[in-house]
Amino acid sequence: MPAALDIQAKYAPCYEDPRTAPDFPADAYPAERDEEATAPENVQEAKRRFKAVYARRNACLRTLSSLQPEDPNRPPLLERAVFLTEAIDHLEDVYAPIGLVAEPLMNDSMFTSELIFTHARLTSARSGSRECSFSLYIPIPLPDSEEVEEPDAS
Repeated sequence: MPAALDIQAKYAPCYEDPRTAPDFPADAYPAERDEEATAPENVQEAKRRFKAVYARRNACLRTLSSLQPEDPNRPPLLERAVFLTEAIDHLEDVYAPIGLVAEPLMNDSMFTSELIFTHARLTSARSGSRECSFSLYIPIPLPDSEEVEEPDAS
């Protein structure tokens, strides 16, 4: 992994281990599973960051789900949940280009119970690039009322 990743300062507190807080619910911290044997160097720091921010969001969402819709504590908690989701997006933007992806497994349609870490193999880029091409076919329907003229072959 690069020595200095571009972690924005406003999200940095979200990536600290929340289990050190005395009131943090232990079951909010997600489990992890590795899907690829070859991981980038220093991947443990990235995993710690992902698990910390998902755990914080789990705790926030759990509190939100226990509040009544008219509760005055809901708006700040909703803002916090959005901020934590932005922090997750930021981590994805930082780590995906270097081959690390964290895929959340959700339970109860809201809480992340486990993170599956996938590590892309980066050996082909290091040993020389290979040419690769992709094509995409997108059918575009034409209106029935108009006739289409064939282009002139001249």
